[in-house]
Amino acid sequence: MSWQEGVAQSDAELDNHFGEQFELIPRLAGKNSKGTSDPDRRSFCFIGIYYDDASTIDGAATHDRRSTQPAVSVQNTCIEDPIKHKDWLKQFCTGKIWEVAYSAEDGKTRTEFYLVETGRDART
Repeated sequence: MSWQEGVAQSDAELDNHFGEQFELIPRLAGKNSKGTSDPDRRSFCFIGIYYDDASTIDGAATHDRRSTQPAVSVQNTCIEDPIKHKDWLKQFCTGKIWEVAYSAEDGKTRTEFYLVETGRDART
């Protein structure tokens, strides 16, 4: 097994154990767009690992190692189209809708998307 295959297998196991379903809701980010839907991009679902200041991994607090800002870590191979600043991510288990504040590499195979609350849920 190559190291790339080992990392891919490890990522898949992390997603199987800690992952949950999200949906990308593409939004326009320009100053005149007023946060409207982006008709030129499609939504898609993916598995990501959500964490915030209260999150734990097997009993160990994640905030000792990560930002306290809510974020979701996603395998790059699961990102069908670019996820951009101001896009919305719907968290299926809660129905909460998050806005992407910014993103950063999470190792070689994952991207972290840092989130802010939109004040919306699946019904709004």
